[in-house]
Amino acid sequence: MIVRDSSFGLEIAEAAAFDAAGRDHDSFCLPGTRIDLLQDIRRWLSSDNSKHIYWLSGWAGTGKSTIARTIAQEYTNPQWQLASFFFSKGDGDAGNIHKFVGSIAMQLTHRWPAFKSALQRAISADEGIGRRTQKAQWGALILKPLSELLASSSPQRVLLVVDAIDECGTDGDMSRIVELLLDARGVNQTALRIFVTSRPEVAIRTEFSNDVDRHHLNLVLHQISEFVVRNDLFVFFQFHFRNIGQSRRLSADWPGDANIHCLVSMSGNLFIWAATVCRFISKGRTLVKERLLTILENGHDSGGPETGLDSIYLMVLENAIGSDLSDKEKLEVTHDLRYRLGTIAVLFAPLSVVGLSYLLGVETEEIEQKLADLHSILDVPSSTDRAIRLHHPSFRDFLYDRSRCRNESLRVDKIAMHSILAKRSLEVMSVLRKDICGLKSPGAMVEDVDFAFIALHLSSALQYSCQYWLDHSEHGKVSLNDDGPVHRFLREYFPYWLEATSLIGRIPEAITKMTKLERLIDGKKAPELQSLVRDILRFIHTFSHVLNKAPLQLYSAGFIFSPIHSVFRKSFDVDAPGDIRAIAQVPDEWSACIQTLEGHSGSVNSVVFSPDGSQVASGSSDDTVRVWDVQTGRCVHTLEGHSGSVNSVVFSPDGSQVASGSSDHTVRVWDVQTGRCVHTLEGHSGSVLSVVFLPNDKWSFQASQTSLFSATGESPRSPPVLPVSTLGISDDWVTSSSERILWLPPEYRPGHWASQSDTIVIGKERISACYRGERCWKRDEAGEEGEDDSAVSGEEIEDNDAVSWDESEDIGVGGGRKRGGSRGKREVFQDQDACFHQVLGEERINDWYKIIRFWDGVNGWGVVDVFEEGSS
Repeated sequence: MIVRDSSFGLEIAEAAAFDAAGRDHDSFCLPGTRIDLLQDIRRWLSSDNSKHIYWLSGWAGTGKSTIARTIAQEYTNPQWQLASFFFSKGDGDAGNIHKFVGSIAMQLTHRWPAFKSALQRAISADEGIGRRTQKAQWGALILKPLSELLASSSPQRVLLVVDAIDECGTDGDMSRIVELLLDARGVNQTALRIFVTSRPEVAIRTEFSNDVDRHHLNLVLHQISEFVVRNDLFVFFQFHFRNIGQSRRLSADWPGDANIHCLVSMSGNLFIWAATVCRFISKGRTLVKERLLTILENGHDSGGPETGLDSIYLMVLENAIGSDLSDKEKLEVTHDLRYRLGTIAVLFAPLSVVGLSYLLGVETEEIEQKLADLHSILDVPSSTDRAIRLHHPSFRDFLYDRSRCRNESLRVDKIAMHSILAKRSLEVMSVLRKDICGLKSPGAMVEDVDFAFIALHLSSALQYSCQYWLDHSEHGKVSLNDDGPVHRFLREYFPYWLEATSLIGRIPEAITKMTKLERLIDGKKAPELQSLVRDILRFIHTFSHVLNKAPLQLYSAGFIFSPIHSVFRKSFDVDAPGDIRAIAQVPDEWSACIQTLEGHSGSVNSVVFSPDGSQVASGSSDDTVRVWDVQTGRCVHTLEGHSGSVNSVVFSPDGSQVASGSSDHTVRVWDVQTGRCVHTLEGHSGSVLSVVFLPNDKWSFQASQTSLFSATGESPRSPPVLPVSTLGISDDWVTSSSERILWLPPEYRPGHWASQSDTIVIGKERISACYRGERCWKRDEAGEEGEDDSAVSGEEIEDNDAVSWDESEDIGVGGGRKRGGSRGKREVFQDQDACFHQVLGEERINDWYKIIRFWDGVNGWGVVDVFEEGSS
């Protein structure tokens, strides 16, 4: 479940490689089979043919994946650089399109040092590339490095094997994968080869049909000569029956050519049918002859290849139930079988026997016994910590389909099964608690924690539940009512769930799923649940930046900087950090700011929403344009090319392009999907201050000055470090003896700060924070208006002293306890003017904050503005 790469920060799916751990039982083409087809593929691989893609399409069960594995295995050699991605629905990350590019890139680095160096350069040029779209990553992390490395006169040969793209998700996902592969036509096409397999789904066929220049070859597997296919199936049966006969000490001529020919006729030319039959007979032990006879006598109805496959699946299941049971016993066994198979079928990621038993709340031995007769349709490893998988996805389709699974008592109700697993996931997560891995240090970074250590405290079933309980709840139509199971879980466990989600690197997915949950809730029927989910979403959005890195800051920064009336502060006060407290006043409620997007290194001059509201573009004085995903807060693209401040950005009416006007006198037009500059429009003699698209989406207007205009502002000075304290600020963190202890949200980050003893004072407008102590600065009571504010003395503030903030003055006002002096009150400095007059004798410095915020005109959420702290 935990997949990270500490070197590159890319999202990868380790199980997707053809030779990944746990794929020991995957099949390869037998000698003497697929001879002509494999030779045709080899010729294409070694030729100078400019068609860089070979698309092998075919019906389910025709052997596409076996051929793909065979090619991948054969070309894993020093003459070729190979990477593979075998998509598999229900196999966790192996079915996730967002893991595709990172996985291909990482596999190439493992086998190819030159590519590793090129990838490092690409990531150094854009450290946020791992958070961009797959198209942007494909261009920057795959195509660009390959273009450089394959440009020589004698380049290295590269083969990418991409199997079962029909298993990658939606029709849109299938189209996107094909589009990525076709984009590789700009690379040396004789040096790069891409072998692709899929079912002939409409979305895939449509995308390939749009390849008007025909950069691909296509072979339809189920249209190969029937004579050739039947001959291959005959060889296949001969090979496996020879092994079965030897293991059972049967005669050398068993079961005879006539019986094999009969089986070939019954197969419907499907290799998955033949493989299932061989496994079913093999697992019969002393009953192999009887099982073969049962299949031959049963036959199948004429109705196409799928009918024969359904018949063998049904036969395997009915055999597992047994015939020597009473009706009551049969009913119980059938119900239990459907429950186990239904669980395995609907899982979003495979689990081991141990993980499955934990999720279902039964003994491991019971799971092993129940699955003992199902090895012909399930891959059940001998090791109990290896994942159980379906031998073929067609079995899942069979279980769901009323017209295919004719035994109603065995048919799986997907909605009911998802509902059961949602309930079980919530029960499994009831063990979650604060600091479940015992990290202790509030600044502990996830990247520094070993995977095995996390897995020791978070079992595979617990990791699965944390990642997929929301998916099961959605698909199972779990009640979203006040005081329902979802409401109760979030009310009691949401911070502990977030901590675990951070530990396994799934915070971005949590944002997406919680957003979807919010949309599913009917506020009239469940107002409390809706309010809670919205509050949680605000919390995650606010602290997602640090939660991705340091999970325990959930209880430090998350508690200290959350509004007084937030759910987290009200419901989890027991988990407040005992050694950290803030003197600064935090708001009672969440502000109108939904999310803060960070990344620019200069002031933000322009922001704009895309027409569909899913993205925001921002132009900055750091000479870049950034495109952001509104839902997750991720930077999708950093658009570089301007040599001056970007003053204006605008989306085209269809959202496919962004235009930017700059102080470098140019307008640039960018492709939103790829992040590439499509046009550079030159001609202005001054800074371009505004750009706008015409309704036809083909041209843009620009407004310009005739003379050069440059907006300037003073740069913040570096924070001074006082030697009298171990406290300091490094990047976005408060540190103690260089150890990270508290992450600071953007609105709390200082232009200046000072520390003494156990207190750190942050120079901000109406903000101060205190760590492990009671010392802050106060202004001398004798000071009169207009006098030098530098007359300051340090005085201790007692723990129970309340501090309020006087907005008419940039100072804090104490809680009314007399400490001497004529006015009987103390005033606590938290403004950088007053504080630093005393501490450093410095003048106020204007600080620009380079962040974007969302606002809504109706309820305070949703509309964009630029927040600049300080004055120009």
